[in-house]
Amino acid sequence: MKKKFLKFLSYLVLFLSVSLAVAFFRGGRTDYSDQLIPLPESVILQSDNLKNQVKVYYFWATWCSACKLNLPFIKFSYNMLKEKMIFLSIEEGESKEELEKFLKTNNIGFPVISGNPQLLKKFDVTAFPTTLFLNKKNEIVFSDSGILNPFSFFLRILILQFF
Repeated sequence: MKKKFLKFLSYLVLFLSVSLAVAFFRGGRTDYSDQLIPLPESVILQSDNLKNQVKVYYFWATWCSACKLNLPFIKFSYNMLKEKMIFLSIEEGESKEELEKFLKTNNIGFPVISGNPQLLKKFDVTAFPTTLFLNKKNEIVFSDSGILNPFSFFLRILILQFF
């Protein structure tokens, strides 16, 4: 039993290490400090020192099934970590009416702005959902797409607190 557990644990550590390495290299450490996304007032009021905060940009679409699967986790992590990071959700550009209907129907309380093709291109978003993790210097350190792994998500936030 102990041998099976150690084998499982070693596979888990290997998997997490590889996934973090891939996300790190995809992030590219690009500096976006001169062209950050304009933050809504609700996000600005959330933090008195935006420059020294870790940021998570979550690009998604109302029609995306993986985005819908991520929704409960996004709500949970936002409520849990909103004091420790700036979280901004960018919807791909649905009509204002459709977006408002989706937000109301799904009881979304985290900050959402409507995206556009230029914004998606600027951040090299080619799939939904895409999550970008920016350090305190506004450099993208981790980039990930698809269904979020909660453990990996929290681990990245923790790493960025010290990066």
